Amino acid sequence: MNSELVSIILPVFNGEKYLAQSIESVLAQTYKNIELIVVNDNSSDNSLSIMEEFAKRDDRVKVVSNSVNLKLPKSLNAGFALANGKYLTWTSDDNFYSPEAIELMVEYLQKHPNDAMVCANFTKINETNSQSEKISLEVSPQNMMKGNCVGACFLYRKEIADKVGEYKAEKFLVEDYDFWLRVMLEGNIGHIERDLYTYRVHNSSLTGQRIQEIMEKTEEIIKEYLPLYKKRFKNLKFDCKEHKFMKKIFSKTKTPEKKVYTVLGIKITLKRKQRKNEVVKKNKIDYLKKYYLAKGWIEKYTVDSNGIAVESNQPKTIYPEVTGYYIPTLIKFGDKKRALDYGNYLLSIQNPDGSWNAPDSTTPYTFDTGMILKGLAALVENNLDENDKYKNALIKGADYILSMQRDDGSIATADYSQWGLPYGKQVPEANHIYCLEPIRKVAQLTGEQKYEKSIQRALDFYLAKPDLTDFTTLSHFNAYIIEGLIDIGEIERAQRAMD
Repeated sequence: MNSELVSIILPVFNGEKYLAQSIESVLAQTYKNIELIVVNDNSSDNSLSIMEEFAKRDDRVKVVSNSVNLKLPKSLNAGFALANGKYLTWTSDDNFYSPEAIELMVEYLQKHPNDAMVCANFTKINETNSQSEKISLEVSPQNMMKGNCVGACFLYRKEIADKVGEYKAEKFLVEDYDFWLRVMLEGNIGHIERDLYTYRVHNSSLTGQRIQEIMEKTEEIIKEYLPLYKKRFKNLKFDCKEHKFMKKIFSKTKTPEKKVYTVLGIKITLKRKQRKNEVVKKNKIDYLKKYYLAKGWIEKYTVDSNGIAVESNQPKTIYPEVTGYYIPTLIKFGDKKRALDYGNYLLSIQNPDGSWNAPDSTTPYTFDTGMILKGLAALVENNLDENDKYKNALIKGADYILSMQRDDGSIATADYSQWGLPYGKQVPEANHIYCLEPIRKVAQLTGEQKYEKSIQRALDFYLAKPDLTDFTTLSHFNAYIIEGLIDIGEIERAQRAMD
């Protein structure tokens, strides 16, 4: 069986944390006739050194580096352009194979010569390996029209890849789903009912913004491929009761209480209750009701009058940085007592060096410190300070941020281990622009020039970066950069970012 070469592509962008485990799982395969092509997508961390060390130890490992960050689809294409195998697959730097994964998938394709591809079940784990979930796949044309049901462990034939073409750069975030849809139009996708892979889910990556973006792109792909799948698979049928995507895409017109109708030849069932004499007032929002709803949420999730908890699965975990961020809004809307309660709590947990830690952590973060300083500055500006306690804490925190400034003007943080994001991204360090405005408040309070000089050095560094506002990561980080630019008076650059 080992006579046929298997090419495995591993695209990497700043993946040093788990990269070694991922590569080791490939090299430990019971199927030995493999080549591992690691594509360094212009990483700025220690990833390149790690992959080059493995290449020295094992001649099956090849390293290729992109001169600029190409993102996942183009990095995959760059790797597959160098592949020599009869069978192809790819993996990620934070996931890893079971030892027999490649052997069993090769064995399946050799026993099923008419199948284009095979996939296997896998396990999801969290960042600390403390939670796991077994994922069992059900691959069919109908399920492929509901979303990506192939999963993370797969192997396909090179001749199929030659037929369907490359991964599409314009399908970024759903490039794999788009590729599998094209593969299934060419041939069957088989399934191995065994767990052969471990997929690591980063807690910091599960945001509504990214999930929403993937869902929207998935819907676009369903619309694109639905006619092709109806033509290819004659008996394709859906019931919208179990298919939210289809209902959202096609149920745009009013229907009777129950009606079965056809869209592009696919039968869809819709149910709708008729409410007599009901008038739906569209586009009218009760803003006062929304205000009290938001106010009630804050009251509900304020922990012991100290600060705000923002995760429903951790209702007692106070987020110091969000607590500081809320203070100006609480003052603006008249809840000065809660603002003072938040401020007093934040003073009680400030580190001796002036910094604040991440939630439930002993690690100080520069960005979190900056968010908290904005809250303390609001308390000082609104004459809510008693014996200058907030002013003193504000100055101490600003001095900490200055201590984290590098010689080139950029601002660092003490620890980057939690900065990993989906698809090989990481939190942009330019987020620290957000910290500059409270430093300016300290400059105004103290009259000391060191703070303004620090701000100017930081601006000189960040504004010189041509890609400062070429956002490619989670949108709320982009918003912090834009807000920071506005607060510090860089309106024109903020406008360019919004454009």
